[in-house]
Amino acid sequence: MNRSPLVSVCIPTYNGQTYLRECLESVSAQSFPDIEILVVDDHSLDDTLAILGEYSKRDHRIRISRNTKNLGLVGNWNRCVELAKGEWIKFVFQDDLIAPTCVEKLVSAGEKGSSMVVCRRNIIFDAESVELQPVYRKYQDTFTVEKIFPGATEISAERFREGVLGYLDFNFIGEPNTVLLRKNVFLRYGPFHPHMIQLCDYEYWIRVAIHTGFTYVPETLATFRVHRDASSVINRTARKKRKDLIDKILFYNELSFNPMYAPLRLAASRHRPPVDFMDVLTRKIQEIRSITGDGDETGDSAEEGFRSDWGVILSTYPSLGCVPSNRFSGFLRKMRSTNGRSQGKPA
Repeated sequence: MNRSPLVSVCIPTYNGQTYLRECLESVSAQSFPDIEILVVDDHSLDDTLAILGEYSKRDHRIRISRNTKNLGLVGNWNRCVELAKGEWIKFVFQDDLIAPTCVEKLVSAGEKGSSMVVCRRNIIFDAESVELQPVYRKYQDTFTVEKIFPGATEISAERFREGVLGYLDFNFIGEPNTVLLRKNVFLRYGPFHPHMIQLCDYEYWIRVAIHTGFTYVPETLATFRVHRDASSVINRTARKKRKDLIDKILFYNELSFNPMYAPLRLAASRHRPPVDFMDVLTRKIQEIRSITGDGDETGDSAEEGFRSDWGVILSTYPSLGCVPSNRFSGFLRKMRSTNGRSQGKPA
């Protein structure tokens, strides 16, 4: 009888031929032996599958699954979690790298009972993305675990709740390639949020860490690559309005109403000065309404795409669009006191 691997290294792929070989080489070179390398392809149209077939012949630990239809970025992340057999889950994206000792050191740090382990990461830029360096460098120099929790390697849930309140707009933990998670956190706290495009990882780190805290490994064990076809770059350029408005609305809607966030809401109410999630949510709703005009206007293709995205969100979270803006804040407070739940939250 084959024993399940201790760690599932999950590589979600979609049209990843440019950097996929480098990624697979870095994962196959791990010093920690007890892993499976699970690659879930989201219906790629390039040579991704051919490359995966080539590498799977060399390394028996590589297991390939192909989605029957394109699930999108977060949908494919959640599919990886569903298929993973390991006790721990380690994401590595198709264009990223991890150090040879990455899995070994993160697992070792998690042996004390942690559910979430985080390491430091490096950022590299391709030629077309060098102008974005200032945007990303601040996440290496200013918004980091070490700056927010100086000298700490074991950050308790209580300390995290207090610390994160001042940095809700900055993902100081990092991308998924910096994080090791026990698989059971997905049973306890649910999957990645299916409607977010940029804050999907940070929202999840917060959702977990306000309950469990996390262990920090102050070593650079992962590399995040910035290039013109990367989702994060596309979100900051072609989909900037979607990222800045709709993702923020979804994020603060979760903070305001999702029962999972009750401990953070309590910490926010006790903070001095108090942190009001619903105030931010209200302002973002008013901003998006001023742009969309409640859907009565038309625009260029990018604008129409944004309106279409917002329409999908409103169909899932109807409470976000059914009340006039000047009554919205009071409505939200009443809704939270009545049921405490996010309207239309997918199961």
